[in-house]
Amino acid sequence: MKPPLFFMTIATQFENVGDALIHRELIRLAASHGPVVVDWSRCPEWFRETLDITRIPSVTTITDRTAFYRRILISRLHGKRCILLLKPGAYFGPRGFGELHAALVLGFNKLLALAGVEFMQFGASYERLDKANARFLRRKSRLYAAHFVRDEQSLYYARSLGMSISGLLPDLALAMLAENAPGSTARADGPITIGLSFRIGQFDGQEATILLFINLLVQTIGVEAIRRFVIVSQVEWDTTFADTLERIVSERFGIPVESVATWRSIAQTRETYAECDLIFSNRLHALLTGASVCPHVVGLVDGDANRKIVGAFEAIGWGDNLLDIRSLTPVTFRKFVAFVRANPVSGADAAAHLREGFASAIDPSHLPAHADKRIGHASSVSGTNA
Repeated sequence: MKPPLFFMTIATQFENVGDALIHRELIRLAASHGPVVVDWSRCPEWFRETLDITRIPSVTTITDRTAFYRRILISRLHGKRCILLLKPGAYFGPRGFGELHAALVLGFNKLLALAGVEFMQFGASYERLDKANARFLRRKSRLYAAHFVRDEQSLYYARSLGMSISGLLPDLALAMLAENAPGSTARADGPITIGLSFRIGQFDGQEATILLFINLLVQTIGVEAIRRFVIVSQVEWDTTFADTLERIVSERFGIPVESVATWRSIAQTRETYAECDLIFSNRLHALLTGASVCPHVVGLVDGDANRKIVGAFEAIGWGDNLLDIRSLTPVTFRKFVAFVRANPVSGADAAAHLREGFASAIDPSHLPAHADKRIGHASSVSGTNA
């Protein structure tokens, strides 16, 4: 079988290094199976730099959207198998555009499907969709040749809305964790560096709750046992609170602390987390990026606000590294920190499932006979809505 030709257009939250990461990893996965044409006409120059895809021999970039879709249609006229990769990441809330725009998008997608273009969605999560967006995504999903979500909560929620879902695959960021994190283990005999990365605005009193957590963290580990704090802003929105947190931690505890804004660079984000021995965050891609260089990560979650972290961690067997920020006690927290420091996480299996699942979506004959069907194959969950 000849390799397919992949197409992808990038329109996302550019001020979020996690979004850059999952787009990059999806492009890399596709490039291992065939040529990839990427429309990045809407990407700022710095976002293109952090994607770092131009050095991949099988990737071609285009800065003209009309030329991008012309390339798709010409390729189909020449009988090539064309796969259009859709935007990965979280889908929630309202649609963001009106009914006329939605109708035009659906109509154009139907024309592409009639021309033989295959739509494939990987790495999606769904929550709290309003009625208009749910209706739009339900109709759009019926055109998909493959539609994989990254956690069971998204799967059942999407199916409850009548969306067509193929099955589960781990979050695309896990492609970085093909091997255990290289040599980064929590120090047992000296002060440690602690990485923090937080979003706020998810529930009333969240800032105060995070400060209470940091108080408990310092009490549990001890001022003398903490070398420094590194507060990472992976999303531009997080920088104001990170800078405020830097000042408060410095004044309250006298511990060296640095606020680092890394939202423009995947490489800088990983380099910053590589300095850490223990990482706490309520951002999924902060945790997954951190785990690629430091295998001691904690999802500091609120059950309602952070469902995608809970779902993603449970899907890859990291459920023991979830901590409910609203129900902390000194005794349980002390045991929890000791457990996390003594038990590094591994993403090797999840990364393998991701590669195998992607390959099976492109060509089902690629799926190894021994593969775990729970993650990475449509038969993992009964009742696929095709």
